[in-house]
Amino acid sequence: MDQIQVLDLKGLRISPNTEPDCPHGCENNSGYRVEITAEHPQGLAIPCQCELERRQQVKFEKLLKLSEVGQDRHMTFEKYKPRHLTQEKALDTLSSVHGSYFLFGPWGTGKTHLATASVIRALHEGIQGVRISVPSLLQRMRQFGVSEPLEIEMLAQRIPYLVLDDFGKQKITDWNEERLFELIDKRYSMWRAGKGHTTITANNDFDVLIGRVDGAIIDRISGMCEPFFVDGESGRGR
Repeated sequence: MDQIQVLDLKGLRISPNTEPDCPHGCENNSGYRVEITAEHPQGLAIPCQCELERRQQVKFEKLLKLSEVGQDRHMTFEKYKPRHLTQEKALDTLSSVHGSYFLFGPWGTGKTHLATASVIRALHEGIQGVRISVPSLLQRMRQFGVSEPLEIEMLAQRIPYLVLDDFGKQKITDWNEERLFELIDKRYSMWRAGKGHTTITANNDFDVLIGRVDGAIIDRISGMCEPFFVDGESGRGR
């Protein structure tokens, strides 16, 4: 959340604005309100609520673009139409409790939709979050090398809410395993410290994945994520 900055009025240029009056009462819809105090008799310019909301919207749009969610911003909880009891259960929980989840099941049952909706809800609630495809993330990391950490890689490690989509579809190589372990280990540590949540989508359950992915990675995922089997027929093309 943005800290409220107190600015010296001398450095602020407040120009008239033809937009409708700000409901919060800032000066000329400038995004700032002026307060006179004993310490600052000439006035202080303090960001108005409308300015804080504007800044939050800018962050929201930037994260949407960076996280692959921008083109899927229609994937909200309200737009998700469950066609199976397991889908209803997952929807009820994810839409009401912000947490860490492991969504697995057949193709086309809405796992990515639910996970994307959880990112959009988090962003609207002021929680920074992104959705990243695991194969895409690893490909970009390998393409640009590891001498300098990629912005998206650092973001994935540190952001309060992360969705890892299509887990298990990545190629199985030693390099990929090492990078995935590093990422999941950091996410697990954040979860243990109460500083972040991670939601993961996959087609297979833990028993199948442990035969393809390092057991230490699966152990951490199963420790921090509540599993939800999302079943049903594929809804793609309907």
